[in-house]
Amino acid sequence: MTRETSHTETQRTVEEYLRGCVGFDIEDNAIATILEDRGIAPGTPSKELTRKQKELCKADLYMWCASTPSIKGSVEEAHGTWKHKEGSTESSAYDKRNLRIMANEIYKKYGHHKSFYGWYFPNESWLDPYFCDFVIPYVNECAQVAKSLNANCVNIIAPYNIKKEKCDDYFVRQLEQLNVEIVAYQDGVGVGATRLEDSARYYENLSKAHQKAGRSRIWADMELFYFEQTTHGSLLPADFNNRIIHQMEAISPFVDKILVYQYLGIMNKPQSKAHAGLRGETVRLYNQYMDWYNKQNFK
Repeated sequence: MTRETSHTETQRTVEEYLRGCVGFDIEDNAIATILEDRGIAPGTPSKELTRKQKELCKADLYMWCASTPSIKGSVEEAHGTWKHKEGSTESSAYDKRNLRIMANEIYKKYGHHKSFYGWYFPNESWLDPYFCDFVIPYVNECAQVAKSLNANCVNIIAPYNIKKEKCDDYFVRQLEQLNVEIVAYQDGVGVGATRLEDSARYYENLSKAHQKAGRSRIWADMELFYFEQTTHGSLLPADFNNRIIHQMEAISPFVDKILVYQYLGIMNKPQSKAHAGLRGETVRLYNQYMDWYNKQNFK
């Protein structure tokens, strides 16, 4: 082995490591979500991870692969220069069975911890205006596997494109068939897909549909960022007082909880030893939020 080759291997990122664990294409968004959920910064050299971190990331990756529907061809949507494309790969039932076995083996090592609450299924579905035909079967299959590992786990999905919602009887029937505890709809304000002044109406309609269905709880996945170049480029922290507080006020009457995308890289404590994202701006947003939080009378 040459010195140059050795140096290259030591610099292999966690993303490259995970892609080397399976024999087919993995969406960038899937790997980004796995890393975010595990608290691992994008681009981290794989050699800096502990064995446990690697195994848990692999388990998440295997579960993502096992839960992905078999598809041929492709589907693409775009907003400005931002594009989302799915398709061109098909996983066999044999592949999925083996992936579940590997996921089970790893989760058995760590699933007993009290901090283990449940799964987020990272295959983001969109509303157009309903869930696509394959979404509910594969989400329910994911949930079945998750419950087989831990019957008390709480599972969540985060659909997007709420501006296309049509909360009629057909959509209510879809919700009635969905076997997850929480649906956290992405508000879409950060990517520019949803206008801030429209989000309350969308969430109100979705909330009414969930009340009729009487199944999954409704949460929100609120975007804290904006694109550096309007529809593409780096994600930068939005201003709390000028935008984010208004997102919260629009959403909060209609959901049980608000999640954010994303803390890592968009908010940082001033005293953090390691900063992800643009240091000055991420600290600014953290301080703005804490100024607001400390004035609230939370119990």
